[in-house]
Amino acid sequence: RSDVGEAMVFVSWALSTCMHSLVAALRRYLDNRGLDPATTFFWVRDFCEPVAEAARVGEVVRHISDTLLCLDSWDNSITLKRAWVVWQLYHTADAGAELDIVMNEDQDERFVNAVEEDYAVVQEALEAIDVRNITSPEEGIADMILNEINKMPGGFKRANAFIVQRLEAWVVSAAQRAVAERGDMAGQLAFNVAGLLEAQGDLSAARALWEQIVPARAEKDGDTHELTLAAKGNYAIVMHSQGDWEGARDMYRLVVEGKTAVRGPHHPSTLRSRSNLASVKYCSGDISGAVDEFRAVVEGFDLSEKSGAVDVHTARRRSSVARLDLANAIVGESEGLQQEDAALALDEARALYEALTELDGQEEETQEAAQRGLEQCQLALASYRDKD
Repeated sequence: RSDVGEAMVFVSWALSTCMHSLVAALRRYLDNRGLDPATTFFWVRDFCEPVAEAARVGEVVRHISDTLLCLDSWDNSITLKRAWVVWQLYHTADAGAELDIVMNEDQDERFVNAVEEDYAVVQEALEAIDVRNITSPEEGIADMILNEINKMPGGFKRANAFIVQRLEAWVVSAAQRAVAERGDMAGQLAFNVAGLLEAQGDLSAARALWEQIVPARAEKDGDTHELTLAAKGNYAIVMHSQGDWEGARDMYRLVVEGKTAVRGPHHPSTLRSRSNLASVKYCSGDISGAVDEFRAVVEGFDLSEKSGAVDVHTARRRSSVARLDLANAIVGESEGLQQEDAALALDEARALYEALTELDGQEEETQEAAQRGLEQCQLALASYRDKD
């Protein structure tokens, strides 16, 4: 057989990467894709025709139309700071070519450990990427490529967005693969990967994972264990975000019941979950049920403040939000009432809004929302008086 053939994959890598790491990464790529090493040919710079001109790089990337990015590290990659690598990735994006990402086994393990400990660290690493920070050991190359990128449609913004977007997709895929390999749905890795999917907006995949995590957690720790309740709460949030009001309502109710049994009805965590239950009731059209729940939440935060279970500032801030939610729900409920009852309901809502606009030390967003609510209430009440 020949060791030379038409390139099928363009390899984007930093020349500072040691050859052992590069070969290990390419082997992992072949294994992951189920490709035959004997018939898969790579274009690896300095082993193929040297490509020194910016325009020529774009031509090669576009012709091959399948780029493999070999990362030296997931969190502080030298590769992503190399001028030629960024230029290659820009042309990959501009041509609509495929992009795969691979690392060696040691870096993969570091990445999985990071996701298991705190997936927010992974997101922060992605957000820190900026193509304007590229470097090159070749004099003048970084400036030349920056100028070329800036002249292209979308410039730096497009190049940066593409790299981050594709890295996010790789992060999710690699993390999901790690969960599947471990097969431990009650573990922290599965929990964090579900949260990562949710944070990146893949609600369907997040929901599918929470569906497996909740029963696994319950079996391991029990229905009312803190981690089980946290999993149920996250599962409910995803269903809520998807507009599955019935599923979210039932799951929130289980969370409220569990937290009430373990922490008590007026614990801040119980009240926050109850507020979520009230919100989904409102979204589903059960306005009266939402009003009842929000009243209970307001009462609970008031009692928490009086008992000293929560510091005054926190209790009042949360109570303000709860009162705003209650006032909004009352306004919604008034639309289905007879004129006299509606006016009474709006009067109560107006009083709540007024109190919030005059209260010091709360979130500016809450105060502004209360002011808007007050203005709407006053208009609605004025229209009732006009009818009289």
